[in-house]
Order: sequence, then structure tokens, then C-alpha cells
Amino acid sequence: ILPWLLARAFRFKMVNSSYRGLRFRFHGSVADAYRTLILFPIVLALTAFFLWSLVTSFAQRPTLGVILLSSVLPLLALGATIPLAHYFLKRYQMENAYFGQTPFFTQLRKLDFFKVYGRSVGFLILGFISAGIFGFLTHKIYTVLAATMFGWLFALLYGTLSAYAFYLLVRAYLESRLQNMVWNQTELSDHQFTSNVSARQLLLIHASNLLFITLSCGLYKPFGVIRLLKYRIESMSLIPSGNLEDFLSDQSLETASAMGQEAGDFFEFDIAL
Repeated sequence: ILPWLLARAFRFKMVNSSYRGLRFRFHGSVADAYRTLILFPIVLALTAFFLWSLVTSFAQRPTLGVILLSSVLPLLALGATIPLAHYFLKRYQMENAYFGQTPFFTQLRKLDFFKVYGRSVGFLILGFISAGIFGFLTHKIYTVLAATMFGWLFALLYGTLSAYAFYLLVRAYLESRLQNMVWNQTELSDHQFTSNVSARQLLLIHASNLLFITLSCGLYKPFGVIRLLKYRIESMSLIPSGNLEDFLSDQSLETASAMGQEAGDFFEFDIAL
């Protein structure tokens, strides 16, 4: 159902956005979404079937080779598929987006996504280090609180915070590099975009949001979401190649009827920029 949700979400967000009275549009169909994103579930299904066959064939006395294949193959499959699936998703999102009657255009390359995801592997190592430091600093507190009546609840929270500390660095890096890469290679007619999101600033925002959400028992969550989106959007700029007033006047025939076409059928599904 995910391709259907993404197609509806893209259309929902674009049609409900406008600039000086001129609405954005999204022309991607649900069928296009399935054709674009079908690679990922196919690879996952084939990998799972292969692993199931491998494990059941050698269930009693698995050899070292079987153990290595069972461990390495899923990582290789995901490592090769996730960047490619993300590339197809962004191409689908950008090349079906319109401002009035003018389409967006992107020059994204598959290799760019593989480079970003490849570098993020190094941050996975840093994530292990940060999670280890977090566990070392809080080990004594964890031992004391885990022995109390509500130790199970604390253990659950502790595990959540440890996991968040693990992928915090990776998330900040991926969000910043992917947004910059996508928008720096996207054009609207002759107009270009630029994005300069900082991974360090994103890391500070995510870490402080986590702290405030924890201290407020979750009440800070909406403010944290708006704070994050505000920074990411303010890091983007439009570089016009001419007078934007002339650009808007060329779109005067465009109407906002797309809102009526999709009325009552929207399904908002939160997605990244």
C-alpha cells in the first residue's frame, strides 16, 4: 500500500501549496508509483526466500559459509537496493511536480545516492561509538533504576534512547546530504534551487529536540517537528534567471481546479523534503 500512500501524499502536499495565488500540482499516477517502487519489495522478497531456503536446508549443522551468507547477503541486498529505490522515488517525486503549468526538472544520478549512502556507513561506526559512550555513562543509573518497581519501563526508555543515540549521527548526515543533493540539482524552467543544510546543525536540533521531548513527557514533540522543518526550509533558496513577475504572468491560464478534483480523497502521509 506504500506506493499508493506516497502518490496521494505527494499530490496532497503539492495541490495544497501555492505561491502568489498560483498552485503547485503533481501529475504522478499511482500506477507510476508502483512501477517506480516495485524494485524494493521484489529484492526483499527474493532475499527473504533465499535466506529461508538456506537456513532450512542447513538447520541442524550450519556451516561457517552458511552463517556468513545469512549475515552478509541481506546487508549487500539492502545496500544495493535502498540507494537505488531512493533515487527512483526522488525522480518520481520531482519530475511529476509542476508549478502552474511549468514542470520541475532534476539532474539526479544513481551514483550520487550510492556515494551518500556509502559515506553513511562510516557514520554507522560513529553511531556505535556514541551508543557505547551513552551506555557507559549511564550504566550505574540503569542498574539502580532497573531494580525498582518500574524497572521494566525504564529499561524500555533506556533501549529507545540508546537506539536513538545510535542512528542520530547517521540521520543528520543523510538528511542534510540528501536534501542538498536533490535540490541543488533541481530546476524549475530556467530557475535553479540551492540548499545548504548543515549536518552539524541538524544534529544539534535532533539532540535538543530529544532532550526537550523527554523532559516534557512528549509535549514538546509538535514544536520540535516545526523547528526542524523551519530550519530545513529556511536553508533553501531560489536563484531566479529572470523576472519572477513575468514568470508568474505566463501561468495566468492555470486555475486552482486541482483542489476540487481531489476533494475528499486526500490521504496525508508525512514525507521528507
